[in-house]
Amino acid sequence: IALLVACAGAPKESQNARLAQAADYNRRGEAALKQGDYRRALALYEAALRTDLSVENLDGVAINSINLARLHQMLGEDALAHQRLDAVLGGGDIFSREFIAAARLRKAMLYQAANDLDAAASWAAQSADMCKDSACIWQGTLLNLRARLALARGDFAGALALAAQALAVNRGRDAREESANSLRLQAEARIGQKQFSAALAPLAEALALDKALGLSQRIEQDLRHLADAHAGLGHADEARALRIRAARVARQEMQVD
Repeated sequence: IALLVACAGAPKESQNARLAQAADYNRRGEAALKQGDYRRALALYEAALRTDLSVENLDGVAINSINLARLHQMLGEDALAHQRLDAVLGGGDIFSREFIAAARLRKAMLYQAANDLDAAASWAAQSADMCKDSACIWQGTLLNLRARLALARGDFAGALALAAQALAVNRGRDAREESANSLRLQAEARIGQKQFSAALAPLAEALALDKALGLSQRIEQDLRHLADAHAGLGHADEARALRIRAARVARQEMQVD
């Protein structure tokens, strides 16, 4: 499940040069992240954060802190990721509810990735307290996370229901990456229920979305789940071909990195 808070937009003419500089650092950080240059992205987001702090641009401080937390997690620096989030969560009422909800959600993601399901569920519930309706822009991501946690507990029916809710929200927002995640989660739940045929259509749609977005890791996951579904149906040749495709994508991704 991915979450990257959108970078700050270009400042209005009335805003000062420091805000313009912070926005520029932020845009360059986003570009570096898309290119896979995580260390450069980290440095640029840190520069944006320092600049926003210097003029007390609180939205910018929250945005860059959450972006930095995600980058630290991607680099395997979970302790630093937690520190970035704690800076937002410990800020009292100075940050908006939107960003508090996002920081809590990122906390839940960190714990879910570390397989601490109880802590992940606790932080997800705290995020949900501030993200209860369609006005919350993180709702689709939060529902996907809750579906992932249900899968980890072996609650396939619960995961399927949550993923369906997430898909409706994400499609409504035209959030293609999160829509693909919802579809993949639905398929994983179906595979867990041994409803292998029902897993094929959502995986095919997820694969098409992930290809359009150029998300190699997700493409690999889609292909592996498709292989599992075909194997469950007794389609040994199809499953073998899909696993070969997934391995090929993984090899090429490593060469690019």
